[in-house]
Amino acid sequence: MLPLENDLLRLKILWELYQNLFTVCDYREIQTQRYKIVSDNISNVLAAIYYLDGKGYINARNTKDKNVLILYIRSRGIDEIEHRWRKGNMLLFGSCYSNILIRETKYEDSDKSGDD
Repeated sequence: MLPLENDLLRLKILWELYQNLFTVCDYREIQTQRYKIVSDNISNVLAAIYYLDGKGYINARNTKDKNVLILYIRSRGIDEIEHRWRKGNMLLFGSCYSNILIRETKYEDSDKSGDD
């Protein structure tokens, strides 16, 4: 991927996590924030996620499912999105990529115990 494409992909992931953070209505119901990766290009998405994790923007943890990760946006990631928003550097990347992450809110109790 080109550097601009990598930057757009990382920004898209941060943006989705940022939006999901503020759409949670009841925090008591969410023990973990599990996301299923629904992109065709999973290798680039995983590379972008672990890059963001290494930079301290998010926390990423594996689960037993190969396409499901536990992801938390950190305050540094929130600051990055809001900084880009203030500077007007938010590109219309929504048209470049469809949703990459889908939050999984329902899962069995037996599945939760080994992932945390």
